[in-house]
Amino acid sequence: MKRLFGLILLVSILSFGAFAYEDLRYGVAVYGQNATGSEENQAAYRKLADEVHHFVDWDFISIDIIDGDILPSEVLDGYKVLILPSLEGLDETLLNNLTGFANDGGKLIIAVDKTEEVPEKFFDLFGFTVATTSGSKATFVENNGVVDDKFVVPLESSLSLIPDKDSKVLANFESGSPAVILADNALVIAGNGFKTIATNNELKELVIEAIYSLGDDRVLTGFAPLGIEEWKPLVTATKSVIRQARSNIRSSENQYRTPSDKIYEMYEKANKAGELMGYAFDSGNTLKISPYWQIADKLAKEVIALNQPVRNYEARAVWMDEITIATSGNPRRLRETIREFADAGFNMILPEVVYQGATIFENDFGIQDQKYWNWEEDPLTVIVDEAHKLGMEVHVWTWVFCAGYGHKFGPILEQHPEWAEQDEAGRVFSNWQYGTAWLNASMPEVKEYLNELFAYIVSEYAVDGLHLDYIRYNEDSVGHFGLSPNSRHAFKKEHGFDPATVRINSPEWRIFNQWRENNVTSFVREMSETVRSINPDLKISAAVGPDPDYARSHILQNWKNWADNGILDFIITMAYTENNGTLRTNTNKGLEVTENNVYVYPGLGVYVNTSQNNVTQTQLSRSLGTTGVAMFSTIHLLKEPQKLEDLKNGAFREPAIIPHAEPIISLKGLIEEAAAIHISAERDDTAKELFALADTVIENPEDIVSMMEQIASKLEVYLNALEKERNTRQITTIQYDSLSGALLSAWRITQIIIYTNTERPWIEATPL
Repeated sequence: MKRLFGLILLVSILSFGAFAYEDLRYGVAVYGQNATGSEENQAAYRKLADEVHHFVDWDFISIDIIDGDILPSEVLDGYKVLILPSLEGLDETLLNNLTGFANDGGKLIIAVDKTEEVPEKFFDLFGFTVATTSGSKATFVENNGVVDDKFVVPLESSLSLIPDKDSKVLANFESGSPAVILADNALVIAGNGFKTIATNNELKELVIEAIYSLGDDRVLTGFAPLGIEEWKPLVTATKSVIRQARSNIRSSENQYRTPSDKIYEMYEKANKAGELMGYAFDSGNTLKISPYWQIADKLAKEVIALNQPVRNYEARAVWMDEITIATSGNPRRLRETIREFADAGFNMILPEVVYQGATIFENDFGIQDQKYWNWEEDPLTVIVDEAHKLGMEVHVWTWVFCAGYGHKFGPILEQHPEWAEQDEAGRVFSNWQYGTAWLNASMPEVKEYLNELFAYIVSEYAVDGLHLDYIRYNEDSVGHFGLSPNSRHAFKKEHGFDPATVRINSPEWRIFNQWRENNVTSFVREMSETVRSINPDLKISAAVGPDPDYARSHILQNWKNWADNGILDFIITMAYTENNGTLRTNTNKGLEVTENNVYVYPGLGVYVNTSQNNVTQTQLSRSLGTTGVAMFSTIHLLKEPQKLEDLKNGAFREPAIIPHAEPIISLKGLIEEAAAIHISAERDDTAKELFALADTVIENPEDIVSMMEQIASKLEVYLNALEKERNTRQITTIQYDSLSGALLSAWRITQIIIYTNTERPWIEATPL
């Protein structure tokens, strides 16, 4: 009759997912310190508990002793089955604990060995009363549902049981009086059989079978796969996540974003599971740690994710690196990967299609990477088709002047080695850990070739935009490129001296730097004109150094000038840092220097961030009034899927409209978002005014510039008022960020629309 178990039954840490939300009850406990009175009585009671613990544990069932010291009574919340081996010392306090336990889904195995001093409510709670009929053995009825038919247990007792109408008789004494009954919340055994449990094998088997029957799939059996030292970092990390969840809720409350009742309930459950995990860890019950660790960790992370505010009008871009494309291996898997990112809430994908002087697509230039020669479909066609089906924009990510990597030329430089740029030592590969090789940005042949290549892409593929990377010189700190014989000759012809002969940082050197910068800017300008003549709706963007001053002085990338002249539609800063202060500083600097002439999206480095900080930086970018973010990159999100999951369930859990694609709709939506926040902050009058302002945004106005100017002026009034409140400490900085974020984003859209709809002459760069 006894269940057969292997000597080692590993319990998988992840095996509890299917029922992790039913309740928090797992495992078995026995009360070990219930008797009152003499030390002898207390010792006898503890002996009963120890003997129960011994034989249940011997059967590889996880069982704890609740003794009021190591495990206090409040841990009852964490057990499915509780064994009460005697009614000795049962008082009102314990009865209240048992009542809560039973009413909340806990199950008891109770030995009724006395009736005196037992509260009457106890019998009512568990569906029976007691008679004085005695017996010596209990014979189980057929089909009782707990033990096999004809099972007999030696059970000396001076008492028998009288079940109420809802309880079921499982076994009778010789006299026919009930000896064992099953109530909704307990298995009740008459007599003091537990005092002979050490030699009563039949009673042991009854208790074991009852544990499995009452505990169902919440009984923990076997050996834990992890030891206490292995659990320690996991338990510590989960406690930290729970604290983060609490902090996240408090932060929301301080930002006028009151969490939903569901989030509060989830946090309370996560916190309780964390406490139970801690009790299990402190008592050394490694088997019991597992379910609570998973519940607490999962729920706390969900609280953090679900409590994230969502912005429905923003760009959510992700760089799809060539590694991701290549490792997908085939079109089917590539489509699945794109769907995965669309499901996670991204609305823009930037596939790396020109890299290291090679392409993923077949072309007339003979530079397709060999690894794609045998693909049954063109990889770029697959990306464009699948992304567009899913409502995602495709902006092809192209390396511009970098055409070699790892001290190796790519196909372009293999065909045209004379196009390679050099540094002051005559090296064609940078003195950098990546060993990059660079095209000569001053050569007309190079610019013509790249123009033709990019024109080919936008002619052959229905892409939404062209995204320029390595649109610069190599960083000067690892070698001053631009000093090949060809470049020196071109510069000298224009300026009358050889740049290789002048001192770095001298006035002559600054002239050389300006010349290099102009080479990059002139290409961006010419290329933009070329591709827009093919597709006027094409969006041009660039990945740029996050600090505009550093980008200009060290890599000759004057992206302020590009924004001033409208040759880019949006800019993505490569703001790859875990330091949120640095991100804030560089993002604000970028927004200021571009003077709101172009959309600026901070590019966040997934690989340097924890999942939590990745989400924090997304919210930080929103609070600064940006209109979107980009994530670098797909391979890092796929390697650490929790980061993708947290975006999907949190900040990106609802779809968003891209402002550069639908600026009017986005403007209206952001003003309405700001109004909603003001309602939460009990600023109803301002909220009404903002909703009214949103209604003045119309899609096709006769004079769009005039409409934007009027809306902008009104937004400025609200922004100035909020800034005054912050400066006078009427509101905190975090409250200011919450109230102003969507307003700032809306105001920036008005400025960009005004700028792009106003004709102006070419603006020359301020000299270096």
